[in-house]
Amino acid sequence: MQVTDWRHRLGDGEVSLCFDVTSLSHTVSQPLQNFLDLLAGRNVDESDDFIVQLRKRVAFVKQNRKWRREYMLRTVYEMEIEHDRRQAVKKGHEQGANDERLNLVCDLIRSGQSADEVIKFLTTIRRMPTAEAEKYYQQAVERLKKHGEGK
Repeated sequence: MQVTDWRHRLGDGEVSLCFDVTSLSHTVSQPLQNFLDLLAGRNVDESDDFIVQLRKRVAFVKQNRKWRREYMLRTVYEMEIEHDRRQAVKKGHEQGANDERLNLVCDLIRSGQSADEVIKFLTTIRRMPTAEAEKYYQQAVERLKKHGEGK
């Protein structure tokens, strides 16, 4: 068991310990090892009083309608947060890809490529639909004009 004493200093005296519950090397006390095995889904010494009490408490919580409802609501809330995070990452990647394409088109225009040559490059090499290629070309022209580099 790899144990890392990781102290995150927030000024409130809180100490967080991180355990690798997937490790099979037993380098902690037996009661702690029983708890970690329980978390990892491995067979546990059922004679350990703490484990017995913990299992009873978990069973009680699973049967308690109010707590189960709160757990489900929290789970849905956490799923919504995760979904929103994934959407933000996806949007960030899409924005990055759009910026990269627009920068490429600006570079092609700066290098002296004509509109037809830029659009042909985007449709042939980048396999972009013609309407989208034309849109990027127009956006690049507007950007270059805005920065005093336009034709």
